[in-house]
Amino acid sequence: MVFRRFLKIPISAREGLLQDYPNCKLKIFKNEKSTNLFKSIILVKYYKSVFTVWLLIDPEEGSWNRIFKMRAKAMGLTQTNKLHVAGFTVQNGNILLVATQDKVYRYNLIEENCEELCKHGCKDSVEFQYLYGDSVQFHSFISTFRPLWT
Repeated sequence: MVFRRFLKIPISAREGLLQDYPNCKLKIFKNEKSTNLFKSIILVKYYKSVFTVWLLIDPEEGSWNRIFKMRAKAMGLTQTNKLHVAGFTVQNGNILLVATQDKVYRYNLIEENCEELCKHGCKDSVEFQYLYGDSVQFHSFISTFRPLWT
């Protein structure tokens, strides 16, 4: 069964969306492990080097509970120059996978620890694709565009 619903997002999540759109990333994810349909929706925002995570509590009232807020540097995401987050996703409801320009990190939101997973060559824009179970593939969607004449 498919249904559609507009969700109100927290006021603090809206900050930066209109004023600084290219630098403000806001994504919604589904927590597959949650048994409650509505508490399975997770909102993640990356703005001004800060990750903020909310959990949907009541879709009727549009109430969210902020469960995490931390600067990327404090999380352990290291970069030699200015940190550029190329992409991120939530896995299993408690793992935040973050791709910077050249590395992929796994941050456990519950245990609050960071682990560098690997290096990659996708550069500016990374999209995560779930293959099966806990397996994740990441790729640059920009590099997949090719001219028609080649």
